[in-house]
Amino acid sequence: MQDAPLAEVKERTDVSDRNYVASELVSFVTADVRAELARMFFSEPPEAFRGEGRAIENWAESATLEELRYIHQKVLPCMGSQIDDALAALSLRAVELGDRDLATSFCAAMERDDDRHQAELEIALALGSFSDVERLVRPDLEDEEASGMLEMVGKALKSEEHAARFAELVRGAARASNRLSAWATVFPSLSPEARESLSAVVADTVKEALREPPEESDGSLCRMFPWMSEESLCDVWRERASPDAWRPTIAEITPLFTYDRRYDNGSCLDTLLLRLGGEAALVAWARTLAEVDDWFSEIGPGSE
Repeated sequence: MQDAPLAEVKERTDVSDRNYVASELVSFVTADVRAELARMFFSEPPEAFRGEGRAIENWAESATLEELRYIHQKVLPCMGSQIDDALAALSLRAVELGDRDLATSFCAAMERDDDRHQAELEIALALGSFSDVERLVRPDLEDEEASGMLEMVGKALKSEEHAARFAELVRGAARASNRLSAWATVFPSLSPEARESLSAVVADTVKEALREPPEESDGSLCRMFPWMSEESLCDVWRERASPDAWRPTIAEITPLFTYDRRYDNGSCLDTLLLRLGGEAALVAWARTLAEVDDWFSEIGPGSE
């Protein structure tokens, strides 16, 4: 069985095909087989890797530092263009192996500014350098799309001592739904004391997010239910469950509530209802569903 990967690679007569198959197998074989795969992979002349970004990207996941340096010195100059994905993988692997300078060199070789910026941020996050994270993220916070990177920052937050600095970044984000998504990512890892200290700003963010289109914020609202204050839960109920809120637009569905005689994210909704009013709230919601059903019967299928 150990020889099977080697046999699969050796039977490929096309160099490009052989390198790609080797790169797909290298992370799953024993050390002895890996050594033989590496010998075959790097015995090819560097020119053989031109246009072979996928093979290098795959290999990067488990590359040794020596292999990364060989790729940087010999292979990279021959690879051609449109290899940013491979460079990003090489950069992250260099960080994992402790060579920040090499990682930075791979980043610098990227063609697209957005890809380079993303890779630089991932390096800073991997190194736990929150000062570098702030430097890279802050200029983009006014951009509604780019501020979505806050969720990625939240996932990589290394220390609760950075929570206050992270909160300052979140406050500067242009879109409330991005701020809410960031909080939904961070809150489960925070202590009760840290959550309490941030409760007011989260409550304000919930109110702002509810003024945005439901599809932008409802997923994050569901994730935040366990950490919301009762006041915020009431805001969600009022703005998302009340027929008065959605009838004027004839909205039929949001990621949180659907108005076709059912609802999504049932366990989240049950949590919300029970916290707000126990069984009475569940009964009220059942009555709302019946009312909605009657309304859909009135407007009929295909009504605009």
